[in-house]
Amino acid sequence: MKMRVFVTGGSGFVGGALVRRLVTDGHEVVGLARSDVSTQRLRAAGAVPVAGDLTEPERSGPDATAPTWLSALQHVDAVVHVAAHMEFWGPDSLFERANLVPTVALHAASVDAGVRRFVLVSAASVSTGSQRRPVVDESMPDGRPNTAYSRVKLATEHTVLAAESGNTELVVLRPPFIWGRGMTTIDAIAAAAESGRFAWIDDGRHIVDVTGRPVPGHRRRQPRTHHLRSRVRQALRRRTATRQQRPNQRAASLEQRRRPGRE
Repeated sequence: MKMRVFVTGGSGFVGGALVRRLVTDGHEVVGLARSDVSTQRLRAAGAVPVAGDLTEPERSGPDATAPTWLSALQHVDAVVHVAAHMEFWGPDSLFERANLVPTVALHAASVDAGVRRFVLVSAASVSTGSQRRPVVDESMPDGRPNTAYSRVKLATEHTVLAAESGNTELVVLRPPFIWGRGMTTIDAIAAAAESGRFAWIDDGRHIVDVTGRPVPGHRRRQPRTHHLRSRVRQALRRRTATRQQRPNQRAASLEQRRRPGRE
């Protein structure tokens, strides 16, 4: 069944992949764009861009005129909220203003518009932090996330789940670390490994669940991520070999010092 889907974050890494997949499957996609660059990317992916900013509904207040882009919600079957401000560090208040408040406002506007389904893209990290298990899945209770981004993501989940949803079905997704072609973080990881600045967590025993994103239209023989993975592997192998050699070198040096007759 063909659907009309409203997507936030459609010009980003994950949202862009979603937009292209929806368009490829024959659905009509409307994407929120807050810049000319976002508009161009959405058009290139086959979506209809709508100019606006997620913070506008929250800033407008109860007595102000609603942003014009909210009218697009009246004619969609589903809203997929991918957009989020993501940093590894920062105060909770930063993520509350950038992520929690706009998400709650968008969910309320979707309910008022009679949208059939609201999909919130959260993060698997909301289940970690205090969890000390080999595997954390959907059946596990919420953890105590140790970063502001994840704490606010969890608070956002709780807020929208407790909110009035009317006839709107609410779906919360908790994807793990997602990587793939076009992700600049991979370049940063490779550069860190090559420069010796890559750090093992818990001496390499810390396990992180990751999901590789397949790229429609690209053959397996040419993905850039394969090359980057090779760079990371090679750099880490060199560093691991160096770390293993150092104890042997120190032991040899000590043994040489103990030898009698050493001048």
